[in-house]
Amino acid sequence: MLCFLFLVSYFLLSMRNQCNRRLCPDKNGSIVYPWKIWYTADSEWPVTYPEEKKVLYIMREINIGGRIRELRYKKGVTQETLAQAMSVTAQAVSKWEMGTSYPDFTLLPALAAYFEVSMDTLFDYDVHEVKEKIETVLQEARQYFFEDTGRYIETVKQALQTWPDNETLLTCLLDAYEYDLRDKGNTVHLEEMVVLADKIIQESRDFVRVCNVKDDKAAALLKLGRYEEAKAVLETLPSDVELRYDSMAFRLSGKDRRDAAIWARCGHLQNLFIACDLEGKGEMEIERYEEAIIAFTRGITVLEAFIFPEREFEDKYMWAGMQTFHWSLHMYRAACHKALGRTAECTADMEEAYEIIRTGWHDFAENPLYYLEYYNRYLAELGMEEYIQ
Repeated sequence: MLCFLFLVSYFLLSMRNQCNRRLCPDKNGSIVYPWKIWYTADSEWPVTYPEEKKVLYIMREINIGGRIRELRYKKGVTQETLAQAMSVTAQAVSKWEMGTSYPDFTLLPALAAYFEVSMDTLFDYDVHEVKEKIETVLQEARQYFFEDTGRYIETVKQALQTWPDNETLLTCLLDAYEYDLRDKGNTVHLEEMVVLADKIIQESRDFVRVCNVKDDKAAALLKLGRYEEAKAVLETLPSDVELRYDSMAFRLSGKDRRDAAIWARCGHLQNLFIACDLEGKGEMEIERYEEAIIAFTRGITVLEAFIFPEREFEDKYMWAGMQTFHWSLHMYRAACHKALGRTAECTADMEEAYEIIRTGWHDFAENPLYYLEYYNRYLAELGMEEYIQ
């Protein structure tokens, strides 16, 4: 509602101040971390929309003049009577209803009160209908998120031309930029990511959304070389591990408690082996290879405790993406063995890593290069080119 009223205020101010202007917005094996759940001045508008498009959107979607005329007829009053109540001329009311001019934004509460309607009713704004339309667009777009991120981004941008400033769409655009950065190294949108994140953080009342957006902002800041700024953003995140399912499992009962506990268990499990993975990588970076091996071994132990050995391929794992962590933990442990001159142990871990990726997906035999892309990339980054497949 606040976002909507802002757009209305922005439009009316624009019309008053600029009336002379002419009128005319994971399958491929990459690691997806668990915390990725899913204005004032024109210069701060996060996506490049011309002034004309913003104004046309407001005119088309709201049609404030037609709504005033409809409410006036319903109340049974003349333009003169309404004009007198609003302390304006009858000619001004006539122009509102014809759409050639618009009421001053300070009159909007008075108009709503006069007609005895809410602001939403005054603007004929159906929040639920808008949400349903946006969800339909996003449902169609989601099929492209991983395979064709650029197409997903363009679909969301097109939707923003119809619903500019929509918080859900802006967040989806930001998430797509972050994935494109993390998965494909695309740095084109870094500055826009920061602007988008700041806007959402400032305006959103969705606590979980804000937490995720802060993480996206930090990713962009780090890539821009602004380490301390990124660190400061991350330090504002809550220390709680889970925001929803722990509480549901604790408060609810029966099937609801069981279902919530399953989600909580998955979340804690994933957080645990990812923490082991990151701990090991941190130890590697300061050349504490024995300690890194211990951390990676712990991660492997945790992950393998929740594998279904009697099943095959993807079905062995609790959720998609565990295979990637599984082989990468072995690969990084192998790199530590190599750094310590333990050739046999290194080779054994690399053979296990390849066996995991070979048997982790049912269509590996048909698409080996597809699944080995990240495997070979990590090997090159670790200086282990001799194991590239």
